[in-house]
Amino acid sequence: MESEVQGRTIPANLVLRETEEGELSGVWESMGQEMELADLAYEDGVLKFTRTMGSGGRALSFEGRVVDGELRGVQQAGDTEIPCVGQRFRLDRDGPAEPAPNAEVFDDAASYLDELEADYDRHAVRAAPRDAFDVLDGPEMVIAWTAETLDEEEYVLGVNLGGEARAYPIGALGSSELLNDVCGGVPIAATW
Repeated sequence: MESEVQGRTIPANLVLRETEEGELSGVWESMGQEMELADLAYEDGVLKFTRTMGSGGRALSFEGRVVDGELRGVQQAGDTEIPCVGQRFRLDRDGPAEPAPNAEVFDDAASYLDELEADYDRHAVRAAPRDAFDVLDGPEMVIAWTAETLDEEEYVLGVNLGGEARAYPIGALGSSELLNDVCGGVPIAATW
């Protein structure tokens, strides 16, 4: 899906599932957030749902029509209307991905990411290219009171899993934006 917001194109994934009983559920994934859909209905080619956005709980409603594998619609929050368009892909319950008519097929994740990169370049929707920031993998940990580069007032992102605790300085995360580590035997990814 792509949404037009104040002259910018914002990419998203709209993931819909149908149970064998015909019940629908779904999520809207965009800008690192996953939002559950409510009031989800699909009838006669018209898809409707609501979702809550952000920590403020702003409600958006969506209504769109599927034609030839393409979904076109409008999200609405109060008087604000946000046009959206998306390409439909179908995933079979018991088999491999089956694209809807006119859908583009990718053999592997790398070709999908390459196409996504080209799409971002065409629409200029982001400030930094893919892999522009270094990822911190398994950073060296020290005992808190021995840390020489950490001010007492500096904010940290804390994790406590399996009886093990870790603290990551926000300043370090701000320059890398992504960290991979293991805490209490559990792989974690942290972002700021």
